[in-house]
Amino acid sequence: MKISCIQGSKRGHLLIHINEEPWKEIHSSVWGNRPALPQDCSSLQSFVEHFYELEYPAAKQFTLRKLAVRSYFVQELQSALQKVFISEPTSIKILAEMTRLGFLDDQAHSERWIRSQAAKKWGPYAIVQKLRAKGVVIEDFSQILAEEYGAEERKKQIRALLNKKLAARGESLYPERQKAISSLMRKGFDLQEIQDVLKTEFYD
Repeated sequence: MKISCIQGSKRGHLLIHINEEPWKEIHSSVWGNRPALPQDCSSLQSFVEHFYELEYPAAKQFTLRKLAVRSYFVQELQSALQKVFISEPTSIKILAEMTRLGFLDDQAHSERWIRSQAAKKWGPYAIVQKLRAKGVVIEDFSQILAEEYGAEERKKQIRALLNKKLAARGESLYPERQKAISSLMRKGFDLQEIQDVLKTEFYD
C-alpha cells in the first residue's frame, strides 16, 4: 500500500493519497508541513485505524494552542476544528475533554465576553448579533446578558457616549441629536433607552 501526501488547492491544505487515489484532506496547522502518517500498513482498514489514533493527539495539541491564545465558545471551537478537517468523532472527544478540564465553559465565557464588549461601548443588540455572527447559540444567553449588562450599566454607557458626541457637536441642535441617536442605535443600544436618557439628562 502506497501512502503519499501532496499540497492541496489552498494554503495549508494537504491531500492524502492511498495507492495514487485521493483519500482525505488534512491541514498543516494540525499535522505540520510533513505529516508523519502511518506506513507499512497491510490493509486500508489498518491504515485508517492508525491514522485516527494519530489524529487525536495532533488535534488536541492544535486545540490547546488555540486556547492558550484566547477563550472560545464550544461551537466556535468546533467550527475551528471542522475548518482544519478534524473528523467528527475526534472533535467530539476533544470538546468533551476540554470541557471536563475546564478549558471550555460557555456560561463563564459568555459573562466575560459580554463585559468585554460592554467595555468597548457596544450595546446589547450589537452584542447578540456579534455572537450570532460567530455561529454561537448559548442557552439562557438573554438572561446572562441581562445580569451582566443591566439597565443601569446600559444607561451609563449611553450617557457617556451622548456626552462625548453632543459635547463635540452641540447638544442644542436637533440634527446633531438625531445623528447621536442613530450612532448609538448602530452601536446596538435600544431607541427607547436612548430617548429616556436624552429626556432626563440632556433636554432642557
